[in-house]
Amino acid sequence: MYKVKNLSVYCCSACSEVQVKTTTPKIRGCKRASFHNWMLIGEKGLNKYVCDGCGVKVNTMEVPLQNGCLGGKNHNWTKV
Repeated sequence: MYKVKNLSVYCCSACSEVQVKTTTPKIRGCKRASFHNWMLIGEKGLNKYVCDGCGVKVNTMEVPLQNGCLGGKNHNWTKV
């Protein structure tokens, strides 16, 4: 039997790029720093959130984790 991995939402704290993957994304290719600094912020889902600090938008199962905001120390999520 095959085991299905859940998709996780990652956000780079250096450039606010978002990627949805089953594993941590590659660190190369950051537009604002030498390397991406990926923060796991939640499991992919249908709920839409936007950060009031940096404007990044994500779809997660629950309120995303606050760590790693480009606009400040922590994300401040609003459900949309």
